[in-house]
Amino acid sequence: MNTFPFHIKRIEIDSMFGTKDICWDILPNVNILGGTNGSGKSSIIKACFSILDNGSIEEHKLIYLISKIRIILVNDTKIEWDKEETEQVNNHKFDKDYEYRSIIYPGNNKGKFILQRTKVTDKDGNKILFDELSKELEVHLINSFEHRLVDTQNVTIDNNDRTYLDYLIHNEIFQRNSVFSGVFETLIETLTKSNMEEIRNIIRQPKVKNFMLLYNMLESFMKEYDVPVNNQI
Repeated sequence: MNTFPFHIKRIEIDSMFGTKDICWDILPNVNILGGTNGSGKSSIIKACFSILDNGSIEEHKLIYLISKIRIILVNDTKIEWDKEETEQVNNHKFDKDYEYRSIIYPGNNKGKFILQRTKVTDKDGNKILFDELSKELEVHLINSFEHRLVDTQNVTIDNNDRTYLDYLIHNEIFQRNSVFSGVFETLIETLTKSNMEEIRNIIRQPKVKNFMLLYNMLESFMKEYDVPVNNQI
């Protein structure tokens, strides 16, 4: 597979709480999932995160609440999760199209085993190993904006009393600053050569355009300006 910009395009859930079928088209920027307490908002987010993170659902109570989940990514890669019930794991007929990633031992399900399974396919329907896909995905779950960092050994932000969201934002800013620094150095090096064709080629690159867009936006915030005040009521 080739590296692609990670973005979920669609989430489909069958028989949530035994009664609800859900189809959620995801926008590429900001999405808001609203609803009353107990309507399943957290369950949807936690289940999808767990599937994208490790190919199965870790929280056992969610497994009993959901029948099937399909997550379609922006490049039309499809991740399908569902479950099978069986009385004997050793004699069970496993579907070769799926990866069986977790076994829930009987207890709450009338003495039957629950087998979690995952299938990943590309836009043409070809099978992809989940571990291969997971190398290209980076997903995070923040349950609360105030969730504090527990392990700060590998955290380089200046204040240990920071939230997990602070840590993620810090890393994103650091990565983008590194990219912009590289773009700036390339521009300076190219400009010193005084080769107009090379300069044009550099300026045409999308990352340079993004750099200039960000620079101009920041510059606009730095400019002094006068605001007329109308004292009349």
